[in-house]
Amino acid sequence: MKKSIKVLIGIGLFLIIVFTVYYFYSKKSAANNTQLSVRYIPQRVVKQDISVKIKSTGIVFAGTTKEVVAKNSGEVKSLNVKVKDTVKEGETLLTVYNDQIDSQITSAEINIEKLNLQLSNAKSDDEKKLINLQLKEAKNNLANLKKQKSEMTIKSPISGVVTAVNVNNGDNVQSGKTLVTIVDPKSLKIKASIDELDIAKVSIGQRVNIKINALEDKAFIGKVEEISDIGTTQNNVTSYDVVVSIQNPEGIKLGMTASIEIDVQSKKDALLIPIEALQEINGKKYVLLQEQNVNTQTNDQNSQSSNIKARSQGRQFGFTEGNGRLVEIKTGLRNDSFIEVVEGLKEGDVVLVKVSTSTNSNTIKNNFRNNSMRMLGMDGGMGGPGGAPQR
Repeated sequence: MKKSIKVLIGIGLFLIIVFTVYYFYSKKSAANNTQLSVRYIPQRVVKQDISVKIKSTGIVFAGTTKEVVAKNSGEVKSLNVKVKDTVKEGETLLTVYNDQIDSQITSAEINIEKLNLQLSNAKSDDEKKLINLQLKEAKNNLANLKKQKSEMTIKSPISGVVTAVNVNNGDNVQSGKTLVTIVDPKSLKIKASIDELDIAKVSIGQRVNIKINALEDKAFIGKVEEISDIGTTQNNVTSYDVVVSIQNPEGIKLGMTASIEIDVQSKKDALLIPIEALQEINGKKYVLLQEQNVNTQTNDQNSQSSNIKARSQGRQFGFTEGNGRLVEIKTGLRNDSFIEVVEGLKEGDVVLVKVSTSTNSNTIKNNFRNNSMRMLGMDGGMGGPGGAPQR
């Protein structure tokens, strides 16, 4: 019995020793792996154009909308259109008939004939003068009545598509009632919402790049036409409506969803670095500048040689002497991919960009290059890493 207890105690001590050794070994290995997981690839500082864009989505609507209203009271007759009909400018839509106008026109014409007869029989100049004044007034009255009758025939003020019909044959309508709504499908615009943090950057006339979700293979150009002065707040976020005109709306239809990019700022020949190269410490901005005696070729083998172990001081990035040094910089414009350096670097300098060891360095470099090509609107390659977007 005692022998069995001793055996169990021995096994327990053995397991404790094994687990203790395994724990400290794993911890050391993890620490080493963490230290080795920080690596850098070189990216050259270049001069390129940069543009800053504000992105949003919106809905296509008709910029020209006409509401056709009744000019006179009367009964709707001869309604010729329905919703979705295409109409031309001047085409008859319906009539609003008022039989009283016809009788008033007849009475006005009879009155004028009587006045003409009186004028021909007048003896004195004063009598003729008075009849002429009455005759002028009667003729004006007749002209107004005939104008009212012509307005009984309701015609389309523009060419377009009927989007609403608010009456039926036989309805009695009052003057001023909206009868039909027509939109011009060629005068298309986009209404989008811009966050309050960005709206101050938006101005009338700024260029807008447009993509229509339903027309993925086409690109469109527009410009900012209207900016609302009144914001809309939802979920504690305030936004402002912006209206964008479309210069080449072929193929676009009412109600389609659009993605827009407003060019709010741009600069030519700006000194640029990838935005991933920027580091902020205690409110100041830094980059890790590669020393001149280090090979800056950008292939996997040379990227491995620029691997840098994090210093034990616990900074978010570190470096070994001879590989790079911290340089404070001042920055200007920035977009999603690049940032302008206005002080602290010069063209041709090489900065080190921190990446994970699980990421192939060619992938990082290609991402920088491809992003530059996409922003530049080019398909081919470009010399030098980290190109910048152009307008």
